[in-house]
Amino acid sequence: ASKTVWQDENTFAEEAGVEKTLASAAETYADDETVTALAQTVSEQWKAYQENPEGYFDSVELMELDTMIGGKAINDFDLVKTLCENSAAGIDWLDTIGAQLHDVASFGGASVKRIHRPVDAEGKTISVGSYIVPVLESACEERGIEILFNTTATALRQDENGNVTGVEGVTKDGANVIVEAKAVVLATGGFGANLEMVASYKPELKGFMTTNAAGAQGQGIAMAQAVGAATVDMDQIQIHPTVQFDTAALITEGLRGDGAILVNAEGKRFTDELQPRDVVSAAIKAQMETEGSKHVWLSFENIEPETIHHHFPSIYQKCLEEGYDITKEPIPVVPAQHYFMGGVHVDSDSQTTMQHLFAVGETSCNGVHGANRLASNSLLESLVFAKRAAQKIVADRSANVTPFKQEIPVYREAQILVEPHLQRE
Repeated sequence: ASKTVWQDENTFAEEAGVEKTLASAAETYADDETVTALAQTVSEQWKAYQENPEGYFDSVELMELDTMIGGKAINDFDLVKTLCENSAAGIDWLDTIGAQLHDVASFGGASVKRIHRPVDAEGKTISVGSYIVPVLESACEERGIEILFNTTATALRQDENGNVTGVEGVTKDGANVIVEAKAVVLATGGFGANLEMVASYKPELKGFMTTNAAGAQGQGIAMAQAVGAATVDMDQIQIHPTVQFDTAALITEGLRGDGAILVNAEGKRFTDELQPRDVVSAAIKAQMETEGSKHVWLSFENIEPETIHHHFPSIYQKCLEEGYDITKEPIPVVPAQHYFMGGVHVDSDSQTTMQHLFAVGETSCNGVHGANRLASNSLLESLVFAKRAAQKIVADRSANVTPFKQEIPVYREAQILVEPHLQRE
């Protein structure tokens, strides 16, 4: 999130990141009007800040520029604006339900410290997912929202006109469950743990490790396809650069943001670790091919042991259990498939091509990430566009109108509509 009060608690020392982004915009995207216009705005903001350096430098436009460059400038810019302009409000909303993401750090693809993360009572960094989910669960309980645990959704229900009217499922004991609804929102994640499905859409990822939880099987996407909902970019699967070679445990970019470096078998650094994920992953793959190795090494020599113990206690403990003391030695890492960039095709309100059916988060694809998602923009996407879905559903119900659109504009010219799927040319 950009321009939050929590950023201002940090001392600004990311001049090189801003300059690098502006240089990239000028050198690589000089012919792109959107990127060029953003870079001009950011350049003026940067100049004004340098003349009067008060607070922490960031802006909505710089976040938009980072997102566009990270996505190879094929993002849907209107949605990028929506994402970035509502980013600070997303952090504020989480505060209202008791989820505090006040610690700010650097991550890949961001020019400045912009990633907001939770810490425990001792100030130690904790996993955002394991932190937020229980908070959301409590918020549901407080509002009387029923959650069906140990129940697997199996199909979407439709009426005789094809309208989605609910969900069918089955409990762990085999009992059938039917939930009728005036609108259904799919928030079922991707399919990273379904290795067969991954390989079917992207054969070159066969045999890759995954960072996904076992439940990421793609059932929600399959259910949407079964009723005729359009999907897009099903072969676009993002790779995370640093997964522990021995265990497939994800090694957060926060460590690289705090100074961890990638080194080869000779202990020599070979890339800039804070580039976008696809760039870093490609550099690792190239290094592995050059030296004929099965992994590279992530070194923590530039991070004080106290920082590791304080900010990354769980990663330190997990690595220690595998025989690596990261305060004293590097660990072997490889890229692994991590995030599904495609999904059920939706518009700016997260509405699919089917009547009364919405999709959000990793299940959906609206074009906001372009060719490559920046770190933690996925959580922000879920916050911003799930809210828009809820607002759309409520507004349509209040107005007693049908929220159906037969066609959704394709988010870039390089795609064509082939019902019921959207694929690259």
